[in-house]
Parts: sequence; C-alpha cells; structure tokens
Amino acid sequence: MGILFELGFTFVRNSTDIESKSTEEPGECSCGWVFLDLYEPTGGLIMNKTFDLYVNGGTPYEKNVEVDPAISRRTTSNAFMSLISGNKQPRLNIKVQVPKRELKEQLDLLPDILIGNASLISMYSYYRQILADTLLKDRVDLESTELIHSPFLATFPATADQMDLMKIFREAWIERTKIIRAPEKRDIEYMKTEFALVYQSSVYPLVHLSALPTWLPGDLLVEMKRQEEIAKFQKMKFDKKGILAMLLSPDVEYQPFDMKEVAFNVIGQFCHNDPMAIAIQS
Repeated sequence: MGILFELGFTFVRNSTDIESKSTEEPGECSCGWVFLDLYEPTGGLIMNKTFDLYVNGGTPYEKNVEVDPAISRRTTSNAFMSLISGNKQPRLNIKVQVPKRELKEQLDLLPDILIGNASLISMYSYYRQILADTLLKDRVDLESTELIHSPFLATFPATADQMDLMKIFREAWIERTKIIRAPEKRDIEYMKTEFALVYQSSVYPLVHLSALPTWLPGDLLVEMKRQEEIAKFQKMKFDKKGILAMLLSPDVEYQPFDMKEVAFNVIGQFCHNDPMAIAIQS
C-alpha cells in the first residue's frame, strides 16, 4: 500500500497571433508520477524519513519510462565528471514524519481517512468537537432527526473544500487567538465558542456572495475572479468596520436565502446513522 503522486499543470490556450482569436480553452498536462510505498521492506510502516524519488514518465502502468529521454541516468566512469554532472532527471522530495503529541491528539478526533490541508487539522478538529457536542450532548432526544439551527455546522464542510476561504478563516482565527488570554485558551468550551464566532464573522458571508464564482480547483481564471471578489469584500468590511454592516449593506448582493444555510441535517451527507461516525467530507 502506498501513495501515488501525479505531477501536472493546467493551462489556458492563448494565441500568439494577433489576427487569431484566443479560444481560452483550459487544459491539463501530466508531467510524470511517483509512487511512495508506505511500508518498509521488513513490513513495518515508514516513520520519520525523507525520500528523494525519481519522477517516472508515461503512466503508472508503464515501467522504466523517463520524463526526458534526452537525459540519461547512466553515470560516467569518471568520478569527478559524475560529481559535477550528477543525475539531472527530475526528482520529488517527500518527507514523512510521525505527528507530535499535540497534533496526534487532534488527529485522534478526526476520521481514519481524511484528505485535506495539514495546516487546517486543528480547525477540522474544532469542527468535529462542536459537531459531537451538538449531536451527543446538547440534544434532549438522540433519536430525533429534526433540523438543528446552526449556520456554522451547516456550511463549514462545504467551506472546508474551498482553500481560499479557509485561508481567510485561518488568518482570522490566528489573529483572534493572539488576544485570547492563556487561562481562556485552556478552556476548551470557550475556545470552541470563539471558533464558531470567528467563522461566522469572517467567511460565512463570503460563502453566500452572489458574485463569488463556484470553487473549481485548478481553474486559474476562476481563482483569479474569486480572489478579486474576496479582496473587494474584505476592503468593504474594513471600511465599514464590521461584519454586521456588510450583512446589511445595500452595496453587497447575496444569494437568495435558503433554510439550508442555517439548518444542519443530522441525517444529511455529513453524518451517518451512528453519531459517533461523523466525518468531514473534505
């Protein structure tokens, strides 16, 4: 068992000929692939190790295909020349580490399989704790399937897939934690409450902006348009000195209100029948 890395890039077709009209057609191109085996030859899991692996050309079904056949992997018999020239075939540097104690405690609160940004693990962990509290501690009837009023729980999973919004949320959360006193940081209930409040004051309104294009990873034009709209929103928020003024401002157009924005469905796609099996679909 291992991890297959496929390296590639996206592009937009533009014509260099003035007379020809650019199609602006998006495309993708693969640059090669690398496979990392997660187990040692002895059968144990790899731990705290750095790998410098050659990038293979072709597809994972093809063997011994170089990315650039013009560059030979053969080393010269002259040791000095070999040292100078080296092996110029592209390589991928991968570092595998065992999580530290604090990170491990956060990972223990997450699903066994979770694909996401490592810098957001603490945020995923807070979400899981708040969700577990809502489903297991705050409800009178654990068998009830009534909708739960919570804009945070209802929209966070979808927001977690949008890296530009999560970047804003993470920066806002870091700034908030800087002014929280040490005794309060040790109060997990206080921190969970603050976490949800920061989310609703930083990115919740952005999720419902009419002018914000749908998140599409790898689409440069969409990402640029989103950055433009986000920057415009952030500037207006700063000028108006608060999120409440932005929510009530006639200068900002939001999507039509939908009850799904504020209602969390306990039998929806982000929950299973077993409340303990909650998972972020990120």
